[in-house]
Amino acid sequence: MRTLRMVATAFGLAVLFGAPAIAAEGAKATKEPSESLNKQASIANELALYDQQATAIADMAIERSQNPQVVEYARSMKVAHEKNLTALRSWAVGKNVEIASINLKVPPRGTGGAGMSAEEKKAFDEKLSKYGSKLREDAKEAQDDIFDLANAPSGSFDTKFLSMAAELQEDQVDEAKEAQAKFAADKTFASLMSDTQATFVPLKDKANTLEEQLKK
Repeated sequence: MRTLRMVATAFGLAVLFGAPAIAAEGAKATKEPSESLNKQASIANELALYDQQATAIADMAIERSQNPQVVEYARSMKVAHEKNLTALRSWAVGKNVEIASINLKVPPRGTGGAGMSAEEKKAFDEKLSKYGSKLREDAKEAQDDIFDLANAPSGSFDTKFLSMAAELQEDQVDEAKEAQAKFAADKTFASLMSDTQATFVPLKDKANTLEEQLKK
């Protein structure tokens, strides 16, 4: 009887208000999850950019640092960010959304922080244009930071790397924490954000500790 009443009620509403009203409500219900997913995808892309930048500067530190502790930290940092990036991409595949591959440029050793050529800048902008202006500008800033680190004198490279690593991971943790609270009802996405925080809080703290030790 409950099913019949529901059908009758729906039919009555359609007659009373017209079928377009029912269709509009259905379209709205369909649109809302899509908007939520788009916001989650945008957040995931920002977090993935952190991972890609962190991997790039870790590679630079592994190659250029003469301090075994810094090299060891850079290696563990690279592994953690690659794992987090894989988790983000796995989530994206399940949701049928895309995580951008930024392809940040790490200058070869001995070339300093030589920037991109005009052709490289154009290709960089064109590739990122479909992801929106915010990610494009953030990617440019990430690339500038990498070039800045590459320009650091050998005597200050380690502390600059550790400072950059700590700041990057603090920003990543803060963004993941905000996203977890915002999308708490989505258990899968919230869990992904929680894992990001659990991974990078200790790494951030370790970078700060190492930096303080090197400054003494």
